[in-house]
Amino acid sequence: MIHVETAQLLAYLGNAAAMAFVLAAALGISDRWLVRVSSGWRAALGTATLLAIGILPAVALWPSRPVPVAAFVVDTQAVAAAAPFASTPFHWSNILLALAALAAGGRLMWVALGVVRLDALRRSSLPTTDPTVRQSSQVATPVTFGFLDPVILVPQDQWAQMPAPVREAVLAHERAHIARRDYFWNLCVEVMTLGLWWHPGVVWLKQKLTLARECSCDDLAAAWLPDYADRLLEAAAQLLPAPVPQGALGVLDGDSFSKTDALEVRMLNLTRSPWGGPLARRAMIAGAAFLMAAVAVTVTVFPVVAAPPDRKTYTMKDEGVKAPKLTQKVEPKYSEQARDAKIEGVVKLHVVVNEEGVAEDIYVLEGLEETLDQNAIEAITQWRFTPGTKDGTPVAVEATIEVNFRLL
Repeated sequence: MIHVETAQLLAYLGNAAAMAFVLAAALGISDRWLVRVSSGWRAALGTATLLAIGILPAVALWPSRPVPVAAFVVDTQAVAAAAPFASTPFHWSNILLALAALAAGGRLMWVALGVVRLDALRRSSLPTTDPTVRQSSQVATPVTFGFLDPVILVPQDQWAQMPAPVREAVLAHERAHIARRDYFWNLCVEVMTLGLWWHPGVVWLKQKLTLARECSCDDLAAAWLPDYADRLLEAAAQLLPAPVPQGALGVLDGDSFSKTDALEVRMLNLTRSPWGGPLARRAMIAGAAFLMAAVAVTVTVFPVVAAPPDRKTYTMKDEGVKAPKLTQKVEPKYSEQARDAKIEGVVKLHVVVNEEGVAEDIYVLEGLEETLDQNAIEAITQWRFTPGTKDGTPVAVEATIEVNFRLL
């Protein structure tokens, strides 16, 4: 049997996955004219799109628990005498949620290890005359990280051998990352897409965002250094094969398929002439943003996966409805924790008894203690009923079940 919490999580993942595909397609359609507008606007749109994939599916499911009206009441009683937990029925949804939790947990650990690793690099680095720049023997290319106290790490041995103009260009690019707060927004995107990091649409959107972000930093650096493009090419010749630590932002980030491809796109971005006037460019980005927002709102208002399942349910107030009858009951068990704390009282639960006589859409209306609430839910999932009927036909009927826990 599937609990309402499980249905909500599956609905969230399903809607988020659908939204990722739809928004990636919408961005792909608008990509042809977006290439003509500012890289900063494109990066902002990409960031907003990825954050929307994580936030809007949750908004679509809120609120999701109606208060039952005029339901019949079944009273049962649990006595502190048996094992602490009732057995839990298994369902295919548990497998899906376990895989999703494993994927999200693994990604969270990967992100957290990257943050820890970067902190270790910061602590082991050596200061320079510039307080925002530190040298490290453990990085092979200049990188930036940190949003409260951002720092630029440069390779200790190779840095001194690079020509001064190249060093200046690299630092200009990394300072652009700091000015744009790219590390913070990148971390937000990672957190909001933890459950869908594997999704092809999310992967593609992240690639587009990364490339737009690097182009935007190039634009800022080029405004500070007129010959920045030539210096960037020279830096790439010396640093291109070097890996970037997980979570950091490097001067040669922006891989679409490879760093060489990304560098070509970035050079074209630096050398292209602006198209149209400011008003035309703003109109294009506004049009693209409107398209993405319209798609996001549409998927939010009309979710692809519904939770709980969409069907007609009845109450005892409805004409011609007869209440289900309990035919098989499993007693809820006292938990050791509640027994030791001498907790007694009533747990009131909302239940829908479906057309097969099985309890579902179970949640707590009035709780007593966390473990007792959960034990009551787990027991009721194993109950069986003669289905309620309307005019002789089995229907789903709302019920309020009160479980009385008392100590001997």
